[in-house]
Amino acid sequence: MAELETDSLHFSVGILGISGGSLLLLVNNYGSSPEKELIPHTALGVLLLIIAALLAYSGVRRSLSQSQLFSSVCLTVSALWGGSGLVYLLVGEGVLGAT
Repeated sequence: MAELETDSLHFSVGILGISGGSLLLLVNNYGSSPEKELIPHTALGVLLLIIAALLAYSGVRRSLSQSQLFSSVCLTVSALWGGSGLVYLLVGEGVLGAT
């Protein structure tokens, strides 16, 4: 019974992480104007890195069970958002130029 609850917890964390990160990027892209950004680049980068870490954890935990497709999706989205978060963080800190 406890293993079933842990599996559903990791599944829920994965689904909520994917949904939350998508919503975060959607709101930032549609709510920003060329003159002013809605969420500062540094904050957006940190949030994406946190969500990417949660997705990676969920993907690794689910890879131990039979759900290989969900695990692959979590790990792929985690890698993409981790890279995007790092770029946003570097742009926010002035290491990279904003385009």
